[in-house]
Amino acid sequence: ILVAIAYYFMAPNETMESPVIAHQIQPGMSKATLYLSDGQEIDLLQLGDSTLRDGLAEQEILLRGTSNTLNYYDPSRGIRQVEKVVYNKIVVPRGGEYMLILSDGTKVWLNSETEMEYPLCFGLDVREVRLKGEAYFEVKKDSTRPFCVEIEGMQVRVYGTSFNVNTRKGNDIQTVLVEGEVSIKLPHSTKEYMLSPGKLARFDRGSGKIEIKSVNVQQYVAWTKGIFTFEEESLEQIMNTLSLWYDVDVFYQTESVKHLHFSGHLGRYKEIQDILDAITEATGVKFTIKERIIIVTK
Repeated sequence: ILVAIAYYFMAPNETMESPVIAHQIQPGMSKATLYLSDGQEIDLLQLGDSTLRDGLAEQEILLRGTSNTLNYYDPSRGIRQVEKVVYNKIVVPRGGEYMLILSDGTKVWLNSETEMEYPLCFGLDVREVRLKGEAYFEVKKDSTRPFCVEIEGMQVRVYGTSFNVNTRKGNDIQTVLVEGEVSIKLPHSTKEYMLSPGKLARFDRGSGKIEIKSVNVQQYVAWTKGIFTFEEESLEQIMNTLSLWYDVDVFYQTESVKHLHFSGHLGRYKEIQDILDAITEATGVKFTIKERIIIVTK
């Protein structure tokens, strides 16, 4: 008995940690980091109404921050144009989302693991931002300055519209038009591919080809309304989406389950166990949660 007691007190670190139970894995929340052009780094979780000064831009930035929105737009000052364009960058991590209102009034919803570079104020000729990840745009109309989104080897040119862009679909970049008109343009090419509402353009980065087809756009923008919409998506694609939002990793003990397909509409802010239970009921696969890893088996 004495030996057992001595061992217990001398080697407490050798006991195994209890696995994290499902309700401790929380859905994503509004969080992001702002990087100013002069090197300042700002945690937007801590931001309220404030005035910042970007040293490189040599101008003050009036920011009205709420729990989920960073707002550069001030209607009382009108639409501003500058000759010297200075870029800021917003980074949304895994398990995060954020809304950004640009200086011209354009609204951008940023999904998990997304970053975007954008000017404090747009220039005289064009409104240009650079995106990596997934975002939904509602672009303010301006007939004198087109709005352009630069996306990893592709440009989306906008003519006052609502659309979704996603660069995280394997080798593809997807652009889905909800309202208005956009065109897709590739580097070193003068050709523009025009999209009408209800169309999806899929750009294959490997082949350099663009495919356009009709889709149900709500499937692609439902995330902005707090809903996951899966239409005959593979389990691997679904788990990739969940891993970003819940900030978890996924391990497959059975590789074949990756190719199972699932359709459903699920709440984006639900407990992760509720979503996993729904997938289990439909596909028969089983999920085990250990720490922040989801293990998938038949």
